[in-house]
Amino acid sequence: MKRSPPRQRKVDLSAKLPQTLTPPRRGVAALIALVCLSLATIVGTLLLQAALGEQAYVKRLELAAQGEWLVEAGFSRAAAQLAKSNRYSGETWTIPGATLGRAQNAQVRITVAANASSANNRHVEVAASFAGINEPAITASRDLSTR
Repeated sequence: MKRSPPRQRKVDLSAKLPQTLTPPRRGVAALIALVCLSLATIVGTLLLQAALGEQAYVKRLELAAQGEWLVEAGFSRAAAQLAKSNRYSGETWTIPGATLGRAQNAQVRITVAANASSANNRHVEVAASFAGINEPAITASRDLSTR
């Protein structure tokens, strides 16, 4: 028995190749997901910065409101002290921060001076400040009658 040489099969290569050559699309979905996550991170960071800025603004408003109330309390105290005695010249008092719901203590300074225009009036200046805060003191002045 003779062996016959192996037959060679003809392979039709045109049937296995696509008609149009397209570049491989490996990693396109991962790239799109990465871009979306980057955009979401940027938007989240911007929203967080805006929220922190808003929180700082509200704290400054709260501080200003508390300072204005302390100035009004200082004027009330000065009027009460001047009603008792014409010789009242002022004082400084400290309010613990825990009373105001904050860590910093507040200080109210009352200064009373004679009014040049009227002997029955006194010029009262009240300044409220918070220790450890780089905000300027809230200051107001009034002329109070001593009668």
